[in-house]
Amino acid sequence: MQTFMDFLVNNYLWFLIISLVLVFALIGYLVDTSEDSKKVIKKEVEEPINTFVDIEDENEKNNLQTNSNLEANMNNIQNISTETELLDDSE
Repeated sequence: MQTFMDFLVNNYLWFLIISLVLVFALIGYLVDTSEDSKKVIKKEVEEPINTFVDIEDENEKNNLQTNSNLEANMNNIQNISTETELLDDSE
């Protein structure tokens, strides 16, 4: 028992440093795991709402683009038909 006590007294600094590192690692682990659970809960609540809104916005944008593309195509068809009428009249 005396040799064990002598060993502890001679190397107390190493035990102190190792124990401090382990305590800080334990604190860091506990903080890290507690933040992850809060982030997961927030993401589950926020994502479906944002996704639903984004889908509606995308649908509106697509509808507007489709309508403008249809109008442009109709104008092109009308221009082509008037050009062909002019060509037919000139012959």
